[in-house]
Amino acid sequence: MPNKYKFMIKKFSIVLVLSLVSCASLNKARFQDENYIGKFNLVQNNNNSNFSVVIFPLPESIIIQVNKPLFGNVLNVNIDLKRGISINPENYKTQNILDRVNHIAIYEMITDCLGSYKFNKEVKFSKIDGIKMSCSLQQDKRVLFNIEVDNIYLNGFVRTKS
Repeated sequence: MPNKYKFMIKKFSIVLVLSLVSCASLNKARFQDENYIGKFNLVQNNNNSNFSVVIFPLPESIIIQVNKPLFGNVLNVNIDLKRGISINPENYKTQNILDRVNHIAIYEMITDCLGSYKFNKEVKFSKIDGIKMSCSLQQDKRVLFNIEVDNIYLNGFVRTKS
């Protein structure tokens, strides 16, 4: 009887390890396909700035990394469904704008726009908490964004990272 018990535990352990490894590799591939890269132009007080952006959509949050040529990573924005919006560095000048918005609505707007890449649909949004945002899918599979809040205008595009 002890040999049968050892055999069953050994088989169960092998099945458990194989299932864990297969789940881990599926999740990794899923998130790698859903990264987006793009470029944005920011206009504020008649000053133009160009930025590169990388967006990592996750099941309950979106991580946005903003880069500027020659400066590197200048801003990280995390939109979390449970914790709200966090910005690093914390003293960034747009913090007061993001504190007053509904983070769930912003999360849904961004995920719907990024989802337009998969479903070939145009998505437009009206003003939510003082932020006007629209997005549309182009024939070359780029998603165009236009965002306006107070006197800040942001337009650009993202595409899947390949």
